[in-house]
This record gives sequence, structure tokens and C-alpha cells, in this order.
Amino acid sequence: GAKYPEQIEDRRIDPLQGRSLAPIFSGTTRDPHPSLYFHFGTDRALRQGPWKLVSAKRGRWELYNMDHDRTELNDLAAEQPERVATMAGQWFRLARNVDRLKGRQLAPVRNQITPLRFRKSTKSGAAATKKRKKKKRAKKNSNST
Repeated sequence: GAKYPEQIEDRRIDPLQGRSLAPIFSGTTRDPHPSLYFHFGTDRALRQGPWKLVSAKRGRWELYNMDHDRTELNDLAAEQPERVATMAGQWFRLARNVDRLKGRQLAPVRNQITPLRFRKSTKSGAAATKKRKKKKRAKKNSNST
């Protein structure tokens, strides 16, 4: 495959994380990643071999052996605190490098949804709008006398 460039003109290029998919496309197998990092909102996880460390809504870490417990019903965190500490430490090391861009960055998108508000209408078009305004003026005039 092509060699990833280390520099363009006077700018150094940081290497991309990950591994080539070329062996898979050519029909050969390759070793799995040693660790898989997950982070979505306040949910987080790390997968290493059969072990999966998860935490939902920034809660406590839970540990599962996916070879024996695919449905994640038997939390092994209390039985294996050293593994939890090691994997959690690795998760935090990986998390520090996510979304770290160099140079000029765009402002983050506001994480707010503005709800749409619909008004019930039985009539439509400019003629209906004129009728509503006329009715509103008439009501206002009758209230002021």
C-alpha cells in the first residue's frame, strides 16, 4: 500500500489512528484491534479481547466477559477491580486524544433543539389572513367602546 505522508511542505502531518483494511479486501485475515474505544454522549466503553468495560450516563464502570456473557447480565467489576482500573485508565488516555484538532477550529454546534410550533388553522392563504386581521381589529374596537 501507499506510505502515509509525514509532512506536506513545511507542515508535519500527524499519523491517523487505525489499521489498513487491505488484507480483508484481498480475502486474507488480520488480527483484531487490541482495543476498541467507544464514546457517545455520556455513554462510554472499551473492548479488549473478550472484555468489555462500559459506563452509561457517566455512572460506575461495569465489566463483562463477552465470550461467556453476550447479553451483559453478569457484571464482573467487583470481582476484577484491577482489570477495571487498567481498562478505565486506558479509556481516559484514549478519550484525551479524541476531537483534538490542531489549528483553526470551527465553533461547536449548539446542542439545543428548538421545537417547531404549529398553529391550528382551518383556512389558508392571504384571503384567510386578511379575514383574521379584520376580525381581530373588529374585536379590539368593540372592546374599547
